[in-house]
Amino acid sequence: MVKNVEEAILLAAKILQEPQRKKYEGWFDEECKRVLEERAKMKLKMVTKSSERCKEAYQESRRKAKQTCRKKKREFFEAKLEKIENSFKDKDIRKFYKEITSERRGYHGGTVFIEGSDGTLNKEK
Repeated sequence: MVKNVEEAILLAAKILQEPQRKKYEGWFDEECKRVLEERAKMKLKMVTKSSERCKEAYQESRRKAKQTCRKKKREFFEAKLEKIENSFKDKDIRKFYKEITSERRGYHGGTVFIEGSDGTLNKEK
């Protein structure tokens, strides 16, 4: 009886095991998230109070969010370009072309499948 329970638990753990995903190291970070949350709060405040002061505060938070996200995105792509240039300068041709190809294709989020007990692949929602 105990052995069957242990086997059932191990089987369930194997089926429900979270697949290891490679974390996407993009430009969107905590600072961007914080600024966008602040913008959302200001919008809610503007909609509820609808005063000129709230409207100005919302516009300022929109401007700040846009500037911050643009800056992060620009820095990220400049660093990526510098990495590609360094690969070319160092004559690391394989790495150079690999980075160019990945940049051309862009980012594609992967689909996660979980193997069921009967051996079928189930798409995670």
